[in-house]
Amino acid sequence: MGLAERRAVKHFQDELLPGLQRRVNEAAGFELPIEIDWDSLSNGSVSPDYYAESWQQVYFEPLIAGLRDVARDELGREALQQHLKRVVIQNSDQFYSGSSWSSFEGGTLRLDHQLANVDDVAARTEGLIDTLDKAL
Repeated sequence: MGLAERRAVKHFQDELLPGLQRRVNEAAGFELPIEIDWDSLSNGSVSPDYYAESWQQVYFEPLIAGLRDVARDELGREALQQHLKRVVIQNSDQFYSGSSWSSFEGGTLRLDHQLANVDDVAARTEGLIDTLDKAL
């Protein structure tokens, strides 16, 4: 990771991530740890100038919307609190579809998506909701 990438990551971590973490916690109804593989997210597939926008749309907006949908009632909130222990965000360069980008195993929700189809937030949200509905 070069200097431009490290600066973009630091900006995201310092300026945007705290607010996004709050929104994730509010949507889930509890403090939900998020682990991010920064090296895989900044793998050079997009310019560092677009990291903030891309990461929010690819990972965080679908996560927040999906959690909000699942936690819309007491049953969903309880299931999330009981079973969801952490979220891992990464880009293994294997997944670019909303139907295959999320998986749930052993209390870990893994979000793995290329920085492609950035505007396809709805498809990723639907895929995430489907993953959680099946796992919880």
